[in-house]
Amino acid sequence: MGKQRRTFTNEFKAKIALEALQSQKTISQIAQENNIHSNLVTSWKAAFINAGREGLKISREKQAVKDKKNQDELSDNMLRKLGKQAVEIEFLKKKYREMNSSVPDISNLEDL
Repeated sequence: MGKQRRTFTNEFKAKIALEALQSQKTISQIAQENNIHSNLVTSWKAAFINAGREGLKISREKQAVKDKKNQDELSDNMLRKLGKQAVEIEFLKKKYREMNSSVPDISNLEDL
């Protein structure tokens, strides 16, 4: 199994965003001190500016809804394919039976 994805609390995100807003340290320094990528610091800072502490929480909820929607679409697609394959298998079984039952038995024919 691969690495498990880390999750961060809204309080931690808010703390990092506020630290970035104070401009006493560079974003790279903040990221390095907290063992996170600088892109996270930048995105948390922007989310905090846009909507405050609740904005950080909403982005996770939106992602969960998006993941659920993608999973539902994938499930529906797989069920459609499975149904189509079941119909094709039944069709082929029927045609196979028809072909095998209509073949005449030529083993008892006399030579002409």
